[in-house]
Amino acid sequence: MRKLLALLMTAALLMVGGAAAASSDVDQTCKDVVTEGAGGWGQMISTNGDPATVTVNADAGFLIDKYCVKAGSGDGAVQIVLVEPPAAQVTIDHSVKDSVSHYVVHQIPIPKVVVTPEVPQKVDLCGTEDDDVTLPTTTGVVYTEVREGSTVTVTAAAAEGYVLADGAITEWVFAFTDVPCQPVPVVVTPEVPQKVDLCGTEDDDVTLPTTTGVVYT
Repeated sequence: MRKLLALLMTAALLMVGGAAAASSDVDQTCKDVVTEGAGGWGQMISTNGDPATVTVNADAGFLIDKYCVKAGSGDGAVQIVLVEPPAAQVTIDHSVKDSVSHYVVHQIPIPKVVVTPEVPQKVDLCGTEDDDVTLPTTTGVVYTEVREGSTVTVTAAAAEGYVLADGAITEWVFAFTDVPCQPVPVVVTPEVPQKVDLCGTEDDDVTLPTTTGVVYT
């Protein structure tokens, strides 16, 4: 597919230039068909020894989406090759000739991924000790939490390589209450008192249990 694209681009270059361009193609270089240092094009790089291919890495944060290459001379020596999809590393290759004399790469910024922040969740319990905000774990979103008294403000920002969706909500303010906590009753079961019924009445008695949480009268 890349070979076909390169051939088509070469044919287009010759058609634009007409017969005059075709006759002068022997001396044509990539400088004649692209503008160095402008519009995403880099500088023309001359090779050493005219290798068959050259491996090139894109600059940090960029991808190579096409390149101009010259191999040999004559018709078709200069080609513009599209890189689909754009890549961080590209092998510069001529579709016909195995002798790359120079090249120029075209780079584009790495497209950013669009993300939408999720809504943090407020945890407002009795008192204030256990009040909190549960922050989402959204890929590509960085959440920041600032607490001032009984108020917590959460903001969301895009991580590197990401961009927030248009119109996305990026700030939430949570106000917490300070309702006293009510003790939770402990369920207890009274034990049975024990009767002490001896002869006569003088030593008769009732032995009361000592059950935690129960008052016997």
